[in-house]
Amino acid sequence: MIRTTSSVSLPPRTQVVPMTAPSESCVAAIRRATGCGSCFRRSLASDKARKFAIASLEEAKAYLRHAVLSPRLIECARIVAEAQARTAEQIFGGVDAQELHSSMTLFLRAAPGEPLFGQVLDRYFDGRPDSATDERV
Repeated sequence: MIRTTSSVSLPPRTQVVPMTAPSESCVAAIRRATGCGSCFRRSLASDKARKFAIASLEEAKAYLRHAVLSPRLIECARIVAEAQARTAEQIFGGVDAQELHSSMTLFLRAAPGEPLFGQVLDRYFDGRPDSATDERV
């Protein structure tokens, strides 16, 4: 597990993987980060998704404090927010678009001062946070 300056550690899926092609790696990074959504949809998540998911608001805050993962997530959120796709499904497919919705809601709650998470919600989800995520945080 990656340790941060707080007592909260991140799940093992948050290993730092070098980015290659920007668009492809951002989609992959968002998909890795959006694994957190599955922890809030436990009834839909596989055992593997639950094992590697961010399990709390505190873990999301720890993720955002990480020196490498946080800037990467924010850059990827910027790319998604500025993408020319009309829907999140065009970028990620249906299931991962749901994970994006949940993830952006969670990270918005973890970092309300970061506008990019709200911009993704505005762009692809009519500004509405994911209600299932909000019920669990």
